[in-house]
Amino acid sequence: MKLRAIGLRITLPRLSVLSVLAESPQQWMDANTVFQQVVARGAFMRLSVVYHVMQELECRGLVLREWRNGIRGHKAIYKLNSIETPVHEHTMVCRQCGVGISIDAPDLPNKLRKLARTQGLVLASQPMVIHVICDQCTPEGG
Repeated sequence: MKLRAIGLRITLPRLSVLSVLAESPQQWMDANTVFQQVVARGAFMRLSVVYHVMQELECRGLVLREWRNGIRGHKAIYKLNSIETPVHEHTMVCRQCGVGISIDAPDLPNKLRKLARTQGLVLASQPMVIHVICDQCTPEGG
């Protein structure tokens, strides 16, 4: 089991959250959506427990987290970090509406790593989120 392999005990909250994420491994979900699906399956759990489990799983590398801008500000979204998920998978996200698309740019991290090095910096994280404004949100003539 993945949980034991990364030093975590197998618990109902962890299994419940992983089960929801595993059903849609390529779909990004916020903690509230995961919580609603866990409760719909009959498990009793508080939203704070879902956030705690998501944080644990992210720290151990089982879950990826991204920040998206929404109507109510920034929102953390999560998806399962499967073996099939390439480490160079990046996302372009519209700052206005939050729509996102995955892009495959395997050379991007190397280019950014080199650029960071020239400035005395170290590239700290991957995958990357590139914020854009989509055609639907761009004012006409802009």
